[in-house]
Amino acid sequence: MEKYKEAVSDYLAAHQIDPTLNANKCVDNIRSFVIKTASQINKKANLKQAKISEIAKSVPTSFIPIKGEKPEEKPLTVTNFESLASGKNIGFVTPCKVLTSIDKPMSVPLYFSITI
Repeated sequence: MEKYKEAVSDYLAAHQIDPTLNANKCVDNIRSFVIKTASQINKKANLKQAKISEIAKSVPTSFIPIKGEKPEEKPLTVTNFESLASGKNIGFVTPCKVLTSIDKPMSVPLYFSITI
C-alpha cells in the first residue's frame, strides 16, 4: 500500500530543511498522480454503464486449474478483492477484467479492474 499523504508530508518537511532538493516538484507529481488516478476511478475508465455491465457479466466466476494440475492438490476459493485479507491469501483466486492501466513513471503499472 502506498501512503501518499505521508509521502507529501515527508517531502514538505524535506523542503523546509533544504529547498534545493526540489521536494515541491515531487509533491506536485504525487498530487497530480493521485488526482488523475481518482478521476479515472470516478469516471470508471470513461466507460458507459452498459459497457461496464457487459464486462462484469464476462468476469469468470469459477477457476479452471492449470493443465496437469490436480484440483484436489491445490483447492482454490473464488473471491473478490474486498474479501481478501492483508498479506498472503493462499488458496484464493480473484478473477477480474482489467479496464485500464494507470501510468506511473519508474514504477510497476497500476490497473483499474472489475471483479465478480
